[in-house]
Amino acid sequence: MPVFTCEFYLASDLNLRNTLTCHFSDWEIGQFGTLYSENLLLSLGRHFTLYTGGATGGFAVIRNTYTGRPVGRFDMLGFKKKAPLVSGNIGEALAMPALTACCKVPIYNMPFQRFSSTTKCPDYRFKTVPRLLSYLWNLPRSVFSNFPDDLPMEVKSHLGDKQKYPITALHQLKSYWNECAADYPKGIGYGIIARVNLKTNVIRYFLFVPKGGVANSAILKARFKTFYEKPGRYFEI
Repeated sequence: MPVFTCEFYLASDLNLRNTLTCHFSDWEIGQFGTLYSENLLLSLGRHFTLYTGGATGGFAVIRNTYTGRPVGRFDMLGFKKKAPLVSGNIGEALAMPALTACCKVPIYNMPFQRFSSTTKCPDYRFKTVPRLLSYLWNLPRSVFSNFPDDLPMEVKSHLGDKQKYPITALHQLKSYWNECAADYPKGIGYGIIARVNLKTNVIRYFLFVPKGGVANSAILKARFKTFYEKPGRYFEI
C-alpha cells in the first residue's frame, strides 16, 4: 500500500514545516478519483500503479515500423509519455483525502466544493476547521480563528523533482481573490497550493495567509513573479 508523505508549509517561510504520513491503496485512489477529480476517468488507481511503478525513462514502447532521415529538430518518439491529464487527476483525487487522513478524521469532517468557472480558478474550496488546520500546520489554534469560513485550494501534480509551487497555481488563487474583492473581502489572501509529486509520493501544502491577518491591497495587483522568488513579501503570519 503506497505511503504518502504530506508536508505542510507556510508560503512565507519554507523552513516551517510539519510532516505527516498517510496510506492509500490503488483501489482507494480509484475511488477518490470518482469523488474528487474533475474528469470522468475509470481505474485511476491502476494508472497510479503504472505511473509510479519505478519505470525509468519511457514506460511504454511505440512500435515504430519505419526510420526516416532526420528533419531539423524533429526526432522519432520511441516511448509513450505519461499523460498530464491522468497525472493531474491523480493529484486532484489525493489532495483532499490526504488532508483529512493526516487529521485522522473521516473525509466528510472537512466539507469541500469542486469549483467550475469559465476563467482560471482553484480546484477546490473547503470549510475552515481551526482545530484541524492547527494540527496540520502545527500552529496555535488562535492563528486560524480569524480565517475566512473556507479556503480555496489549487492542486498541481508532477512526475519530477520540482520543489516549489508553480506560478500558475498562484495566479489561480489570485483569480479567486479577485472574485472575493466585491462580496467577500475577508477571503482575500488566504489559500492553499497542493503540490503532488507522483514520483516520490510527496504532497506539499503551501498555506497563504496575509500579514497580520489583513490582506494588502497590492495582492490583487501584484506581479506574482515577485512572490514566487521571495515568498513572504505579503503572505506571512
